[in-house]
Amino acid sequence: MRYFLNTIFFIIVLQLPALAQYERCQTIQYTQKILSENPNLKEEITRQNTEFEHKMHNNAMRPSTVVTIPVVFHIVYNTPEQNVPDSRILEQLEVLNNDYNRLNQDAQCTPSVFQGVAAGASIQFCLAQRDPNNNHTSGIERKQTSRLSYDIGDDMKKTALGGLKGWSKNKYLNVWVCNLSNNLLGFASMPGIANDTLDGVVISFSTVGGPDAVGVHPTYNLGRTLTHETGHWLNLIHIWGDDGNTCDGSDEVSDTPNQAGPHYGTPNFPTISCNNGPNGDMFMNFLDYTDDFGMNIFTAGQSLRMNTALSSLRAPLLTSNGCQNVVSSTDLELVKINNAEGVFCSDSIKPSVVIRNVGVTAITSIVFTIQEDSNTPQTKNWSGSLTAGQTLTIPLNAFQSTPGTHYLSVKATNTGDLNLSNNILVNYYHVQTAGTALPYSENFENKRFPSDSWKINNQDNNGTWMRTRLAASVDNASLWIYDTSTASIDDIQLEPLDLTTLTEPILAFDIAYLYDASLSSGHTLKVLASTDCGATYTEVYSRSNESLATATGSAGTLFIPSAGQWRKDSINLKNFASYKSVILKFENISGNSNSLYIDNLQVDRLAAIYPNASDINVSILQNPLRNVIHFSVLLLKSENFKVQIYDVTGRLVYKSEYQGREVEDYIHIPNLQHGVYMFRVVAGNESKAVKFIHH
Repeated sequence: MRYFLNTIFFIIVLQLPALAQYERCQTIQYTQKILSENPNLKEEITRQNTEFEHKMHNNAMRPSTVVTIPVVFHIVYNTPEQNVPDSRILEQLEVLNNDYNRLNQDAQCTPSVFQGVAAGASIQFCLAQRDPNNNHTSGIERKQTSRLSYDIGDDMKKTALGGLKGWSKNKYLNVWVCNLSNNLLGFASMPGIANDTLDGVVISFSTVGGPDAVGVHPTYNLGRTLTHETGHWLNLIHIWGDDGNTCDGSDEVSDTPNQAGPHYGTPNFPTISCNNGPNGDMFMNFLDYTDDFGMNIFTAGQSLRMNTALSSLRAPLLTSNGCQNVVSSTDLELVKINNAEGVFCSDSIKPSVVIRNVGVTAITSIVFTIQEDSNTPQTKNWSGSLTAGQTLTIPLNAFQSTPGTHYLSVKATNTGDLNLSNNILVNYYHVQTAGTALPYSENFENKRFPSDSWKINNQDNNGTWMRTRLAASVDNASLWIYDTSTASIDDIQLEPLDLTTLTEPILAFDIAYLYDASLSSGHTLKVLASTDCGATYTEVYSRSNESLATATGSAGTLFIPSAGQWRKDSINLKNFASYKSVILKFENISGNSNSLYIDNLQVDRLAAIYPNASDINVSILQNPLRNVIHFSVLLLKSENFKVQIYDVTGRLVYKSEYQGREVEDYIHIPNLQHGVYMFRVVAGNESKAVKFIHH
């Protein structure tokens, strides 16, 4: 058994021969520095680690309930860019909570061979509600410093050196955010290493954020630096064991593969080292060094190790009251911001805010501060009477925005309100005053999903639209929804499109869906179009159950389509070709539950969507069939066609005529005998036949 301390004293010698452009983490170096400055501490840490590893192997502990840890962000900045806004801090906290409970959207990107050991830690984090003196706090404190940057160490934690003093490690997780020297991204104090107010995590300001409010770092900008360093704070070791590529180290966790060293960027799976094939390294682990896009997993063993640390080395945190509000007679709560989310087709923003009096004293005046991005803040004064328990909607100042993605911060200040934790809200929205010109395509290869110009509406906060690498009709990723609830509606809205740029635009997409006939509830996919920026929609496509399906089977097993279980569907949008701003929306109504996939989405000319197709394209959408033929016909040249059905003797048993280049219809044939038939489509001088079986 190798204990973490043994690694510390050899890390300087065994470091990687060539360091990456950015120093992802220097927790090992920080530990070495503290121990070299405090020789007497070495013996205590050795004893502590020995006891901890014994507990891990003999009596590992997991709290019976979810543990919530109060977090305080100490923002130490020199320039305005380093003064990280509240929006990114709130987004960072959400990333932390998602990652530690396996609620991160990219959890499904974990390779299937590692899904069985993936686990949440049942640890939550809150912004501290009360400070060490039991006064209200927002959980965020700021200080401008004359220091240009900080080296590894504790200077940013000391007021005399331009920093901010930490709060007790027995009640809080301290997170110092500052400008770090030498491209360093972060480091942490592992249990027992740092004194009471020096304990915590230090991260670069550039890494703070998440998918909806990204940091300014080019690759480490989705908040995973804090996820990584908090893991160290909870006694996790780098997944390769910090052994300098020798394959001899260990992270003291049994369900992570042995690997030679850290990974950078976004490696390809599998990447094999230390004879760990065929699955290779778990480079997507939060305790590796990959780009933020590449991280998505804690294992059950790591979860157990962190919870054992909470139950022993950091046990005082279990009784912290830092997440509890201080009772205040005057307490205003901002409930939500209206009219400042989603996609706007106009640059005129007219927000309002819903407020509630959660105190016992009537509120008679409020000052609202409204700020878009880092623009000059506006203020609005309100006066009146908001009694205890009363809710009110207040119109705020309207303003002109600009095309692009923005955040709107609303703060409220009123005399006597000491609870600052519920006095700020942040919304994100995208302004697009002109539709995107055609042709348009999306194959979901971009790892950031959804894009700023798309919007997901998840009414029940259950499973919803996600990007997945489980299956794809082209390339490696697709759009996926897996929702086991009944009649749940989830829609995903595309950015506004300018359909005037093509004479006859066609929406096409590849779809895969499994239908389970044993389930009584129905499953429907709809496509809708809006010409008034989403105020109203017109249905242009709807399929349910059998007609939606590309495969049949049991919904009890996760459906992952093969190459032959995809179908291309297309919709003629010529009725909207005169509109410069059209929003398309996919609406999933769950019921017959299993995975539904969409890929290779296009809005283009017919010939561009079907470059290798003949003039006549025919599909029998359920085959074999009984009494009803559900078919679709797509013509690239002609504008009308005939349908003819022949039996095996060549006898014509049915005929009809249709108009239009794209037709989907049902033909009822209750008197047709059982057998094999030919479904023939004739358009101009060309024809095409498809065989079907009638039971």
